[in-house]
Amino acid sequence: MRAATTSRAGFTLVEVLTVVVVLSILAAAVAPGIGSMRSRSADAAAEVVRGSLRSARAMAGASGVPTGVEIDVVLDRAQIVVVDGGDVVPAPGVLGTAQPPVWVSADFVGASILSVTPSDGSSPTAGVIWFGFDGAPQARDAEGVLLGGDPVESLIELTGGREIRVDPVTGRIR
Repeated sequence: MRAATTSRAGFTLVEVLTVVVVLSILAAAVAPGIGSMRSRSADAAAEVVRGSLRSARAMAGASGVPTGVEIDVVLDRAQIVVVDGGDVVPAPGVLGTAQPPVWVSADFVGASILSVTPSDGSSPTAGVIWFGFDGAPQARDAEGVLLGGDPVESLIELTGGREIRVDPVTGRIR
């Protein structure tokens, strides 16, 4: 007569609990870093948008052409633009090609543009923050036509309570 053989299929309770404990320890070690990563990502996004504003201000001063940063909350995008022959177009970059936009949520995980108040005080979802040849903010309409009156303080709000402000008199970006 043959002896009965036993086959072992599956895992014991001790093996399963060991794996659960190890995975729990790993998750606890990684979780704080995720929040920190999102915070750093939002900080970086704010700094890149600030850099776009500074570049637009410097370009306006160097070229004498009204230059701004078009902020679109719906597309989550910041694009340096200029007035060219009555049209608002992307600013020329290296070798005459258009400068690429900053796609905030695509380029910075967990970051996004929440609202914008352009220098003409218009829409909270889209607008251009304009600078003149002297680096001072200007109130212009969507076609880049200079409006009468003084510009208001421009404000861009991003995730995590980050704000970018442009002083309406000096053009200082903070």
